[in-house]
Amino acid sequence: MKTFVQYLILYIVESMGLIIRDPIFFLMAIYSVMVYKRQIEQVQGPQKLPEMIARALPDMILGILLGITTSGILAYLGINFYVSLNILVLIPIAILLMLIHPKWGCFSYVIPVAFMIEGLSKLFNHPLFTLDYEMLIYLVGVLHIIEGLLVLICGYKHAKPAPFYEEHRLTYHQVLQHMWMIPFMVISTPQGIPMPLYAVLAYGDEARVRSPKEQSMLTGTLILGFGALIFLLAHAMHLGHIQAGGLILIMPVLHELIFIVEIYMNKK
Repeated sequence: MKTFVQYLILYIVESMGLIIRDPIFFLMAIYSVMVYKRQIEQVQGPQKLPEMIARALPDMILGILLGITTSGILAYLGINFYVSLNILVLIPIAILLMLIHPKWGCFSYVIPVAFMIEGLSKLFNHPLFTLDYEMLIYLVGVLHIIEGLLVLICGYKHAKPAPFYEEHRLTYHQVLQHMWMIPFMVISTPQGIPMPLYAVLAYGDEARVRSPKEQSMLTGTLILGFGALIFLLAHAMHLGHIQAGGLILIMPVLHELIFIVEIYMNKK
């Protein structure tokens, strides 16, 4: 245990050193705060930037620590994520999907679209890119496990009442909104250099039939369960029990089940 603790502390310190020297980190931090401010203002009206920074800072710190700690635990267990520059192709795909609906920016939807684009390009003998889908599916599982834990830990905090027009009358529900920036440590190929890969996780929810804490517990449990299931299915794929294509195409369906189950539970 002592060896593990020492390894984890050293891993966290070294990773933090890489992050604070990375200009992309600061760009992502500014982006996260601005998007978070815009989302809050859509529900609660104009907000002062210093207040938003003070509100977002604890979430940012917790997300960074949880992301690095999770990376360290997986690295200690011998699970490392190797990425090449091809992974950058996911960025424009995510942006285009987010223009249709914000939730489609999640990797659970982005990766299947990338998989189909890659398949079509190879079908016409003009391959555009090649991605390591096994690694990406593992990553989807891990990121949702982290998101589920964050929602369970602090998703209910800063709940604010907001007006809703339902069944021809005005009513108020508690609105839960958070945004976490998660740095996940990967190894670039072919250089073999550790580097942070950033993900911005947004959580928006409404406590309609239960308290904010109960609502965040429900949502966090569903997200955590989805992440654990995807991680286990990725491992089954690694062992050759599941074909990559089938798992990739079913992944968005499983993700939609989170919303379906939550809607059903909120009607009870």
